[in-house]
Amino acid sequence: AGLIDWDQPRSRVAEEFRIVQSKLMRQAFGGNGAAPAGRGNLVMITSALKGEGKTFTAINLARGISRQGNRRVLLIDADCKAGALGEIFGLSMAPGLLNLANRDRLDPEDVIIPTAAENLDLISLGSSNERNAELFSSARMAGLIEEIGRRYAERLIIVDAPPCLSTSDPHTLAPMVGQAVLVVAAGSTQQGDVEAALG
Repeated sequence: AGLIDWDQPRSRVAEEFRIVQSKLMRQAFGGNGAAPAGRGNLVMITSALKGEGKTFTAINLARGISRQGNRRVLLIDADCKAGALGEIFGLSMAPGLLNLANRDRLDPEDVIIPTAAENLDLISLGSSNERNAELFSSARMAGLIEEIGRRYAERLIIVDAPPCLSTSDPHTLAPMVGQAVLVVAAGSTQQGDVEAALG
């Protein structure tokens, strides 16, 4: 899955992730670690284009925060592309987010899967009989993400979303979350693409 080695002392990549983690946690729970106000505990990870490392970033942020031991992390797969979180974790066939949004008489608790990593749980993308694009833009999806954020207010919830310039899903998800992380491939992604993604 491309997990970095957190036990390697003071590795550059681990230190960079720790900086981002502390900013996310401060925005989510404040300096005193209290329950978040609003949607600060909901974090969307996206990029401008595919192949920039957003899923790698989502997994490592989730793992790094869960390793600290004082906060559970819920990682949600919201990317329909091949090789997304569900496939990486071997759970591509498990019911998940789309099943919840499709009103398959499931409760979020029914689709949360504990991982082998302590304090780290996953909701896979799942499947639906409806078109995914319509489900992501529906009021049901908005209500579902909000419900998950409220119900698990003590957790940091990381949503691995598709790239901004390849689908409208991040545009739909953005108003539902309190924080967004835009991953950019250094020395590769063009400035115009980054600006378009931010827009």
